[in-house]
Amino acid sequence: MSNSNTKRAQRRQECREALADHIYNQLGLTVPPNRVRLQPSVQDGYAWSVSEEKRHLLEITLGRGTVGLYQNIIDEIGNSIEAVDPRILQKGSTSDGHDAKRQKTKSDNISGGFTEIIQRLELENKTLVERLHNYRIEAETFLNKEQDLQTRLSSIQTEAEAYRQTIKKLEMELEDVTNNVVEAVKILKANRNGLQKELFIDKISDTTVTDGCKS
Repeated sequence: MSNSNTKRAQRRQECREALADHIYNQLGLTVPPNRVRLQPSVQDGYAWSVSEEKRHLLEITLGRGTVGLYQNIIDEIGNSIEAVDPRILQKGSTSDGHDAKRQKTKSDNISGGFTEIIQRLELENKTLVERLHNYRIEAETFLNKEQDLQTRLSSIQTEAEAYRQTIKKLEMELEDVTNNVVEAVKILKANRNGLQKELFIDKISDTTVTDGCKS
């Protein structure tokens, strides 16, 4: 076997062992290194969660990889490549947001890898989006009510101003009428005094005439 083939076989075995160790550490599942697969089935009990930019690393079988591919996979284990329970990936496609009951394994006592963290953050983000949507609806409702109240207040203020103007006008008219009444009373008093004086003079004249006739 050539040195290149020997190095390739050695790095492939290292890659298998690293993947097998990672599966055990994450899921408590023992998989022989020579049976580790990059495209496992549901029956294998594990699946690979991989970031989009590193997805190409798992698109071929381990037996057909290169030294560089094996090294890249080893470097990304636990970073952009993570072993997860297959049901976690299936759960991510549901819309009810409830976690499926996970298999009780060694990893249940761990806080969770990046896949679980991402799914939790996505769920929290979805919840926040829904709450924000509800708050926006409530805010629009309050704004509409505020606009309606402002319109009604403006109408009331306009009516109140009209009433104030009407009252002011009536007060001015009342003042004019009062002044006219006062003047009329003065004239009536003056006329009454003049009339009383004329009557008194006429009475004296009549008395004088009567006395003259008697004498």
